[in-house]
Amino acid sequence: MYESIRKNSRSSVNRLLRQIACLAILFMLFTLPADAVEEDASSGLKELLLKDIDELSEIIVQEYISLASKTPQKVWETPAAAYVITATDISRSAATNIPDLLRMVPGLFVGQADSSTWIVGSRGLANEYAVDLLVLIDGRQANFTNWGGVLWSIQDYPLEDIERIEIIRGPGGTLWGTNSGNGVINIITKHSKDTQGGLLSGLVGTDLYKSVFRYGGKMGEDAFFRIFGAYKDVDAFKDVNGQESVDDWALGKAGFRVDWEPSEQDEFTFQGGVYQDDAWFNWTGKANPQFDPMKDRYIKDKDRLDLMVQWNRTFNNGSKMKWLTYYDYFSLDNDFISNLNYHTFKTDYQYQFTPFSNHDFVIGSGYRIISDDTVDGFLEYRPQSANDQTFTAFIQDNYTIIDDKLNFYYGSQFQYSDYSGFDYQPSAKLAYTPYEQYTIWASITRSVQHYYRAHSECSWPYLTFYDLYGQGTPPMRVHFSYDGKADSESILTFEIGQRLQAFSNLSLDLSVFYNFIDDHCTADIDWNNQISFTDPIPHIVLYGYPGNNIDGETYGVELAANAQITDYWKLMASYSAIDIQLHRKPNSTDIVFYFLEDASPHHQFKLQSYLNITKDIQFDANYYFVDEINNWGIPPHGRLDVRLGWEPSKQLEISLVGTNLLDSQTHEANGMYTAYTEVERGIYGKLTYRF
Repeated sequence: MYESIRKNSRSSVNRLLRQIACLAILFMLFTLPADAVEEDASSGLKELLLKDIDELSEIIVQEYISLASKTPQKVWETPAAAYVITATDISRSAATNIPDLLRMVPGLFVGQADSSTWIVGSRGLANEYAVDLLVLIDGRQANFTNWGGVLWSIQDYPLEDIERIEIIRGPGGTLWGTNSGNGVINIITKHSKDTQGGLLSGLVGTDLYKSVFRYGGKMGEDAFFRIFGAYKDVDAFKDVNGQESVDDWALGKAGFRVDWEPSEQDEFTFQGGVYQDDAWFNWTGKANPQFDPMKDRYIKDKDRLDLMVQWNRTFNNGSKMKWLTYYDYFSLDNDFISNLNYHTFKTDYQYQFTPFSNHDFVIGSGYRIISDDTVDGFLEYRPQSANDQTFTAFIQDNYTIIDDKLNFYYGSQFQYSDYSGFDYQPSAKLAYTPYEQYTIWASITRSVQHYYRAHSECSWPYLTFYDLYGQGTPPMRVHFSYDGKADSESILTFEIGQRLQAFSNLSLDLSVFYNFIDDHCTADIDWNNQISFTDPIPHIVLYGYPGNNIDGETYGVELAANAQITDYWKLMASYSAIDIQLHRKPNSTDIVFYFLEDASPHHQFKLQSYLNITKDIQFDANYYFVDEINNWGIPPHGRLDVRLGWEPSKQLEISLVGTNLLDSQTHEANGMYTAYTEVERGIYGKLTYRF
């Protein structure tokens, strides 16, 4: 009955989304001129669109992105829902961390669950440990190798050192492998040559204290280096009753990067870092003192060491090679809940060549091994130590059918891993650019989501029911068991999009997508076999087992517009709508993943404004509207962030930042295993000095 009511209550939303998708497709058809390929200059619109690129506003996208093809290409010509957060966007944002930067991306959902926990989702099914969004830092995977999600608190690089952030919404598995079915994010740091000299930065505000030191120099004639150190301290947020919680946290981080170019053909990059993160949190209440030890608050101690080397070489015939290898050590000590230690070694090889004038191939291979060691606590792993090996290979061809106009991309990734066996991820993409100011593209992709060891070899008590059948009945506990297996999930994605420079100062970017989901992970409860226990009190235990018993569909539309209103004022707006339909198979009794259907907002609207008041003074604002999130009990809400910046000299920058200004505190997201707190209004002052 509950399911029927829930489905019926959303029927109007479903109709609205289908109408929006139809209108979007019609918009794409009608905005494509019928004489796009002909040389008829009689059309006024065509005359405008055929204007020399130098005459157009800087609003035309000239940013390059490598995520879609593993080779640099203009965002404007990319056959994917691509977006780039530039260095300018970063410097003019009110964001104080990377997740808040990602709020500006069309189609991404970003919500903060407590002071150290963010949820970042692309195209739905957002949760703290989502496996469908791949996050990279200079090509090194940042996803947590136990559950698959991203611990965003420890990805807190100095924003001044980030060159750009590339985002692909939608599948990226053909080039990047599993766990990229709904998107890929690559955080790209600056070349050491671009960070010479020193930098001191301090941020002080209502709940945040942050300091950054960076120094860059030269080593001989061909090498440059950079070192940095950062410290961050965050006060506790407030709970729903306005009382201060216990989720304060602190992070210390240090790192280096060396770029060496011994010849015109070779370039080497060496980089690494260490950090320690101590985050306090509340338990969600799923544990109970009658069964498990309980404290007022718990701590998550996270330690990490990473080292990476990359070699790029350009051969005399124009072909290019890239070799990337890294080692990553990660430790998570989560009070009595878990104690996890991971060693990851990964190496990837990529070769780009052009055997024919109209074919540009990229091929590659890779190997990864994850070695872990666990200590039993609230979570138990069997076996306690394990190795997980993954072998990959991929090929993609960019076939130029018509020079500078029509390109066909096709290829596939092939993977074998100890947990998921053999998987393949093919794709076919078509991009048509009849003239420099218009691109239409379409793609079909099969993606695979690989589940990690925690989904198949981990056991923990999930939930306790009291008085389930009436007063006086014993408590009933749900306990997930490692006696089972979660195989890979597959997603078949259809996408179509367009980019149009409608006028000299206005550009539009539209994408429409439809996903078919097969074999999504489940946690199925065996209701027919209840086991009675007397210790520590009389209670009943039900066991749940991992499986792949959910299918579904997700579909939606994403529209973005950039407008250069005047020489000193720029606006960027986006709207996205999504609907998620999940279906439990007849044998499924899942009580966890099925409810992700209502854990994402159906509608989002975002608006950015960059205003140059004078040559040295900037006023920037970001507004975000997020629709209700039913499964988390979150009503529709808006968020306003503003920044007032002053650069009295090239060496000095002073800014005043306000975040979440519309409310004293806002419920944005729920964590899976931590009690949520609410994001407070924040006022910060920042000073940056370069020397």
